[in-house]
Amino acid sequence: MPEGLRDILLPMNYRRGFRRLYIVLSLAWIVGVVLVMPWPSRHGIYDLDSAHKAGYSDTNIVQYLRSARGLDTEQSQALEELLRRRARGELSPKEDTRLKALIKQPSQATRLLIIASWTFVPPIAAYLILFYVVPWICRGFRPATQI
Repeated sequence: MPEGLRDILLPMNYRRGFRRLYIVLSLAWIVGVVLVMPWPSRHGIYDLDSAHKAGYSDTNIVQYLRSARGLDTEQSQALEELLRRRARGELSPKEDTRLKALIKQPSQATRLLIIASWTFVPPIAAYLILFYVVPWICRGFRPATQI
């Protein structure tokens, strides 16, 4: 048999080939998530007191939240009204809680944890399914040996 033909007919190692393909696809997934996911801003408004200490006016806070959170006109007007009433000292404790809930954003650690989970959990789950669960299922269909 000619040498070149024998190289073609050698059995392939599908498991190694699919693992290499999987590594390439996982890296593409991670790069895609890094490019698409919104990364936490260092200049975000996390609460009213720190925003006012940093020199943000109420109008700046509303504009920031409108662009960062996509608040509609009704929500931004309600937020402006709550901020005006807070400045005059007319807010009830329930309204103050509502205002803080509107402004509060997840901490940077929480946002990074969300991004990390979107980045690494799907490739790990796919690896376990493709290289451990599927072969285990396929082994169940092998013919039984006779005793």
